[in-house]
Amino acid sequence: MGRTSMGHVLLLATLSGATPARVPPADYEHVALTSPSSSLAVKVYLPYLPPTAPSDRPSFYTSSRFDWGSMVGDIRIGSSHVLCAADYWRAPHDPAWPEAGVGLAGEFGCGDDGATCGAGWGAPGGQVPLGNGVLGYEEAGPGGVFLKLGVGALKKGSCAGCDPASADDLYRFNSPYAFAEVPRWHVNRTGAHSLELSHSAALPGGRWAYALRRSVELLDAPDAEASADDTAGRVRETWTLTNEGSETFASPYYSHNFFNLDHAPTGPGWRLQLQGVRAEKYTDGNISWAKPLAKYAAVGARGSGEVGAQSVLWAVDVVAGERLKANFDGPACAFAPSGAFVLSHGALSMHSTQCLRIPAFEQACPSPSAVAAAPPASCCLGGEGEGKGCCQPPLFAFNLYAEAATLSPEPVVRVELRPGQKATWSRTLVVSHSGDDRVEPLLAAAPARAASAAAGAARAA
Repeated sequence: MGRTSMGHVLLLATLSGATPARVPPADYEHVALTSPSSSLAVKVYLPYLPPTAPSDRPSFYTSSRFDWGSMVGDIRIGSSHVLCAADYWRAPHDPAWPEAGVGLAGEFGCGDDGATCGAGWGAPGGQVPLGNGVLGYEEAGPGGVFLKLGVGALKKGSCAGCDPASADDLYRFNSPYAFAEVPRWHVNRTGAHSLELSHSAALPGGRWAYALRRSVELLDAPDAEASADDTAGRVRETWTLTNEGSETFASPYYSHNFFNLDHAPTGPGWRLQLQGVRAEKYTDGNISWAKPLAKYAAVGARGSGEVGAQSVLWAVDVVAGERLKANFDGPACAFAPSGAFVLSHGALSMHSTQCLRIPAFEQACPSPSAVAAAPPASCCLGGEGEGKGCCQPPLFAFNLYAEAATLSPEPVVRVELRPGQKATWSRTLVVSHSGDDRVEPLLAAAPARAASAAAGAARAA
């Protein structure tokens, strides 16, 4: 009989509903990756691995919301700045809490309750209703099994607040569901600067099944993105989702982008620039807890003339306990935006570009010359980085979420796959720092602002 690792014991305790012991983020199972020049480094927190590869370190995330293979955090640029710190968001860290992702954590779904999602930006309807990242949920009976993409097999009615006796129980995306079986992942070190993670799940009968393969690679920044004085590097993520069942399914997907810098609260100095989206055209989240974005930031033409129509410039600290969500209304250009954005603070910049490739959709795309003459609303061709020359379905949405410990731009793509089809999504995040001291005031103010945020949290409690 094989050795039972401490990581395996802690995972089984979590999946059974017990509260596992909390450990520092550095003690969770992870792989450290660096760019070839060592200017950029990240930690990829690993999902649970089979008992044949036991580990004495537990898994960082064991809950039922985020894709287990998407935990990329502790992004270090140069020697002094840390983005997406694993010990800052939802601290102290609890692997079993649905929100306790890190950094580039992604979710299949639209971030709302219910087994299906709304129309989003009004993208053309597909063959099937747009699911909320779940397969087989509505047909599962009380206590039955359904699949969550990127997570695995879950038990219907098992979450806090669920009705275990109801076949019509509402799917609750942000509640922890019990697992019907332990998810299995495989991890391969594909190079000195890259890693691949793979996972699959299926329900009996063959109707619902999927396979997911994800890779993370660190690269040096191209010359166009960094000057000789910059410290810069790239994080490139790629995932391939395959429909291995007999039914067509559709779902949104987004990276939550839990961005924070040097353990400082979200506040003045941050600037978000959107590509192809007018920042001024947004609505505040229709949720009881959502504070208005205008309370914290100058937004497009609603702010000063220096902000810019496609920019959000932060002006006020977000107090601990306060949250906000803004939903941008739609594209500002003649064709669909790809979801690119730049998030910056002084000398530090993060430029994100992405592309979703679905072969059946790409085959129907017009030629680049035809798009240049008359850009269609249903296709995004052009852009930069990953979006250059990318023909993809329209975005489902572009949201902005923020609280004291994160500033999260969220471009949301829409994936629909017939049986046997696959889609590939790629995203590149270029992180650069010019080497001057323009970020340092944030660091100098961090202790006082953190103390103020803690006081706010105490008042909220």
